[in-house]
Amino acid sequence: MENSLEFTLVSHAETEHQHLHLRPLHDKATLIAFASLAAWSWFVYSFGASLGILREEQGTSPMIGGLHGTALAVGGILGALATPRLNQQFGRGLVMRISTAGVVVGILIFTIPGVTVVGTLVGAFIACFFGNPIVVCVNSFIVTHQGPASAPALTESTALAALMGVLAPVFLGISIASVLGWRAGSWAAVIAFVFIEIWRGRNLAVFGAPGEVRTRKESGALPRLTYWALTANMCYIGAEFCMSLWGVDLLREQVGLSAAGAAAGLGALTAGIFVGRAFGAGITRAVPAERLLKLSAVIGIVAFMIMWLATSAPVMLAAFFVTGVGVSLQWPLGMARILRSAGGRTDRAAGAALAFGTAAIGGAPFVLGAMAERMPIHQAFLIVPVLLAASLGIVIFRPVPEAAAESATPSTTTTASGSSTPSTTTTATVSATPSTTTTASESATPSATSTPTASASATASSPRSPTGAPSPSASAAASASAAGSPSAAWSRSPSASAAGSASARRSATASRSGAASRSAAASLTASASGS
Repeated sequence: MENSLEFTLVSHAETEHQHLHLRPLHDKATLIAFASLAAWSWFVYSFGASLGILREEQGTSPMIGGLHGTALAVGGILGALATPRLNQQFGRGLVMRISTAGVVVGILIFTIPGVTVVGTLVGAFIACFFGNPIVVCVNSFIVTHQGPASAPALTESTALAALMGVLAPVFLGISIASVLGWRAGSWAAVIAFVFIEIWRGRNLAVFGAPGEVRTRKESGALPRLTYWALTANMCYIGAEFCMSLWGVDLLREQVGLSAAGAAAGLGALTAGIFVGRAFGAGITRAVPAERLLKLSAVIGIVAFMIMWLATSAPVMLAAFFVTGVGVSLQWPLGMARILRSAGGRTDRAAGAALAFGTAAIGGAPFVLGAMAERMPIHQAFLIVPVLLAASLGIVIFRPVPEAAAESATPSTTTTASGSSTPSTTTTATVSATPSTTTTASESATPSATSTPTASASATASSPRSPTGAPSPSASAAASASAAGSPSAAWSRSPSASAAGSASARRSATASRSGAASRSAAASLTASASGS
């Protein structure tokens, strides 16, 4: 063919610059997603703070009372693992609505006055079985909807969730002191969920329609790099919940605080996490994600060791606060890292992240408690820096490139004939990614080629820019195949078309002179990383 496809590969430095300074799109759908996550977080924090009162009310032992956390964890794992398949069949919007109804039912069962232990266990299981799918849907929606701005968007959503961790216990304390009682803390979440669904309205497709999730059969297993990212995030979550669930005991043993003083002192950790995430959204727009994730882990480890060595309450509480600030970005940056590594398998990766995280919540504090039976809790707490160091090590030795296409990312391109041929094409700066190409005379046959140059003929598969999306300068023939793509690729090249994409709306350099080019690659660059 006379017309060849010429592509300009954006340099890594240029791409990194384009990914920074991106602001999330705060449209109605995004705000509803934020509100859904906040309402669920409110219940979780109220749930944890009310277990002691529930145990006294039911007259059960600490072991039996602790089963409520187990029921919550088991329900959460099962719900998270089931979510990708449900999203594929029914769409994220409908799954979020049904999950909201399920959470409300679970909360109401959990808070029935006079209900037996079996009833509260069932209520906790149901609530988290439907609650974790909300988190999975929110995270995967933010990544696909916000594109390269997903890092600061995820940081904002988790900052709001952390704020609920500060406000929910305060509201619960006020409720207990009034005629409302402890159940009002959970009922507030029910009211919030009802208003959120009214606000959501009938337009559920904006959150994801049926058939948009790339199944295992279509896209293969999650990449090995995703499992490394999941393990890193799992280590962090285990460390955070060790501090959250056992921090009161550490404060009482180490500096002699009263039970009430230690409980209040633990708020220093939660407040630090909130402050870190509140200001972190801006930082993620200015600092590359991988670098910020490493820095966050180092600050958390150093601050924790200062806290661990402290012998006075003021120093220990101040260090606890700084520890919270330090580790605050680990979850949002880690989540974006997981989704970025998944090569477009967003919902499946988000479900796995919640399952791994919930397992860490149930496992790491249990291990710390078992260690505390054989040694002082002060010594048992050394599991926290070990977990944080393990997470940091994985981030260092198994990096997830912010601007690189992930391996095993299926994409589709067409040429004159319209037939398709699966192939793997690798450029000098891009890792091999499966794509579908077509020639006028060849039937669909797998092939693998590698080219060090930035140009290709009309029959070559579309090369990918360092953002993971096909170069925006590709011809219409290369972009015509995107009609059936379940998700749009995000591009930050200065020549990118501005029509119809949130990415283009946020890019100050986007060209508005060309026709909108839709890519078939599912590129999830959660860039400036996050959340």
